[in-house]
Amino acid sequence: MEQACKDGIADNLDPACVKVFQRSLEHSWEIMKMAMTEMQSHMKKGKWG
Repeated sequence: MEQACKDGIADNLDPACVKVFQRSLEHSWEIMKMAMTEMQSHMKKGKWG
């Protein structure tokens, strides 16, 4: 997802399109961090891996 967003930003089709890709890139990072935090929590409880 990150690479697709970066590619879309680089394509620079129009300002609205770039804005969508920039926002998507920001949100993808947030989602990844939330998922990693959840996984760590479950690993500490012995519920993952």
